[in-house]
Amino acid sequence: MIRVLDVITTPQGGRRLLTHRVAEIDRDPEFEDFLVCPAEDYFTRAFAELGIKHIPLEMGREIEARAVPGELRSMLRLLREHKPDIVHSHTSKAGAIARIACWIHNRRARTRTISIYQVHSFGFNGFSGLKRAVYLGLEVFLSGLTDIVLFQNALELAQAKSHGMGRRARLRYIGNGINFADFKPPAGPRPRPASWKLVCVARVEAKKNHRMLIRAVELLRGRYGHSELELFCVGEVNDRSALEEAARLGLEGAVHFTGVKTKDEVAGYLSSCQVSVLSSVAEGLPRGLMESMLFGLPCVATDVPGSSEVVADGEDGFLVPLGDHEAMAERIDRLIREDGLYERLSRQAMDKARSRFDEDRVIGELKGIYREAVRGRS
Repeated sequence: MIRVLDVITTPQGGRRLLTHRVAEIDRDPEFEDFLVCPAEDYFTRAFAELGIKHIPLEMGREIEARAVPGELRSMLRLLREHKPDIVHSHTSKAGAIARIACWIHNRRARTRTISIYQVHSFGFNGFSGLKRAVYLGLEVFLSGLTDIVLFQNALELAQAKSHGMGRRARLRYIGNGINFADFKPPAGPRPRPASWKLVCVARVEAKKNHRMLIRAVELLRGRYGHSELELFCVGEVNDRSALEEAARLGLEGAVHFTGVKTKDEVAGYLSSCQVSVLSSVAEGLPRGLMESMLFGLPCVATDVPGSSEVVADGEDGFLVPLGDHEAMAERIDRLIREDGLYERLSRQAMDKARSRFDEDRVIGELKGIYREAVRGRS
């Protein structure tokens, strides 16, 4: 049996990104899969209800020098206790802690633990200057401690190759998908609506750049005359500056921050809203957009790695330059005003989601990667 630990920094991330994947792999008698993330009552109960094997691990989302030694010790203790064949880490912070811990552990272990890191988006793509250089240098260093690096989009795979991250690690494209069983989308594309609500399914954090969306809403309600238009930001709120921007622009009644929602509640927003928006600085392969397209929502997103591989500009949504809230407002206005455009993009968005975004394909590929890695372990 191949034992896998899937490591991520937040229980919310574990619930949204990994539960279906972990559960499906664990059901296969060839594998035993554990979800490793901090404990939190609401999510811990949800994991238990889903039959997920959850191992609590206290770990912050940000790199704090004082906390890192304790986090490494905790991860090393898990490796000694559970003796996994594979540690599959997700997101930058968990990836750093898990990969360093595996490297330390393997120096003394009789059987080496394979270290797999999945890029959900490179942190350095959100920075410039010295900060970008530091984060890029850290990713290059950590790739030297890694057996396999998995990529959700081709642009970041190309970046990794160009920066030499494949000198030791094997670099593999895996893509991303959604669990269709979690949702009950409409049978066909959306008709042009009579009223308009925008939805953004993403954590409210600096990397997601919600202030760009809020400024676009101001233009749409003012310059473009859509005075009843609303925006629903569905996800954990970590960036208070987005709330402050909405208040500064007098949009408290038009921009709604819902906080964490269940999958059924997310589906409710996707059913009741008409356009999906995402203003991120960078993405892996954003599930929020894929889920929106399954519900027939045209998407308007920034033209950045990840989002640009989900949305085809002018075919099933629009891509706009990063930071250009005026371009975002103009594209949404086109969807509202242009005859036949909304229906056409809705139909093509739904067709693409059904044909390309099934997570079960990703799970099948992951199992093959795990088997291959264990067979080739030295």
